[in-house]
Amino acid sequence: MCEKRLKENDGIVGRIYGQEKNITTYNLARMNMLLHGVKDTEFEIHHGDTLDNDWDKLNERNPAKKIEFDAVVANPPFSLRWEPSEVMAEDFRFKSYGLAPKSAADFAFLLHGIHFLSKEGTMAIILPHGVLFRGGAEERIRTKLLKDNNINTVIGLPSNLFFSTGIPVCILVLKKCKKF
Repeated sequence: MCEKRLKENDGIVGRIYGQEKNITTYNLARMNMLLHGVKDTEFEIHHGDTLDNDWDKLNERNPAKKIEFDAVVANPPFSLRWEPSEVMAEDFRFKSYGLAPKSAADFAFLLHGIHFLSKEGTMAIILPHGVLFRGGAEERIRTKLLKDNNINTVIGLPSNLFFSTGIPVCILVLKKCKKF
């Protein structure tokens, strides 16, 4: 069921949060905020691993105190190989969907983001085009996202769009509470 939340400050952005594992990119993100006029008191960027969820702020187990975001934007590394432990299968981010395969952590990043998305929020994530078609664990996660009505929009983009890769990509727009 959808809930209407009152927004503080009439929808004005109160604080921007970010997370980046690569130290160079982390420093560039912080510098980019300052260059765009965002005061250092208006953003918090954590240097850490999203999949390990090593940011204390995001590890709140009490649902009443869990931090939620009205907008989540993610550009994770495409098809990153990862080594999820057995303990991760019980992780609050993945438990109801299952783990992404070791060969591609794409859905692990997506599930991390949607876990912290507010009921009225919107998430946009750029992923390799293969997430739309691959089978196995990814198919099960994708099917549950569709059944739960979380996928709002799929935008397919052509190959050779990014400097770092020639593969075609897509942007998935997700909502926890899609209105019809």
